[in-house]
Amino acid sequence: MHASILFASFATAALVALVNAHGALYQIEVAGQTFTAPLVSAVSSNSGPISVPSSNGSITDVTSDDMFCNSGGATPATTASIDLSKGNNISFYWNSGYSAGTNWIHNTGPMILYMAKCTGDCSSQTALNTEFMNIEQQGFDGSTWSQAALDTGAPATFTIPSDIASGNYILRHEIMNLASVDENHPSCSWFTITGGSNSYSSAQTVTFPGGYSASDPGLSAAGSAIYSVKTNAEYTFPGPAPVIASDGSSSLDHPLLLPLGLLPLLPLPLPHLPQLVEFSLPLPPSLLPIPPAHPQRQRLSLKLPAHRQKLPLPLRAQLQPQWM
Repeated sequence: MHASILFASFATAALVALVNAHGALYQIEVAGQTFTAPLVSAVSSNSGPISVPSSNGSITDVTSDDMFCNSGGATPATTASIDLSKGNNISFYWNSGYSAGTNWIHNTGPMILYMAKCTGDCSSQTALNTEFMNIEQQGFDGSTWSQAALDTGAPATFTIPSDIASGNYILRHEIMNLASVDENHPSCSWFTITGGSNSYSSAQTVTFPGGYSASDPGLSAAGSAIYSVKTNAEYTFPGPAPVIASDGSSSLDHPLLLPLGLLPLLPLPLPHLPQLVEFSLPLPPSLLPIPPAHPQRQRLSLKLPAHRQKLPLPLRAQLQPQWM
């Protein structure tokens, strides 16, 4: 009898440890609205825009189909609306997935918000036809990882570009726990966004699976190596660079400068290039300000966005005056 009670107590403790091992997204706040997902154990009752996984476990194989929007469970039952004129900050709350009043328990690794525009109804999107762009990535907040705040019940708050084109989107919020091995926790939600017009067509996009490799420095550092990383400058985020709001290009530094005369000699579309390509030529005196502040530096630039993985087709270019 005593042994049976002891075994039952041990089994209960093991179950509690199991269900609290990781977590799930349970609530989103955006533009004055709150959307709450059911617990993992009540997945059949899902009626909102947040997908609910079949468990609160992590994904350790970045080639798994579960990297798209997590494992099994229930897809969103509806598509909610976001009017960007009422606010574009979006907050994600995580808990254990099995019990209300619990919090996310990990504190080591980055968080990234991805968005993908749906071709019509988001219910027809799959891992093969959904192109995600990195909206914002969060690493360290001071001396601690930003995800550590979730352990206190605080949300992970990101900013949707206020000018992003209206349409149906899948929002994919992902937390990576790198304390021992790479453990990925993606969660998807469906929203119809109104108020913007920028398609961000030049932003680099990826699919999931396919967006990461196990050898990516930001993932392979999981375990003892990650504890030597103390700042964002020391960490290499996996995946594409985030978009620059109101610009539409990825955050790529140090453009490659080429004479404008080379443009007719280059093949189109341009081959894969690691950064922005910029062609420039001096402006004629008639177009310079009077008096010109630095006439020898005033130039006209033709910028062609060239990304690490692919270029948008058709190739887009824009003329803009720029101080060199």
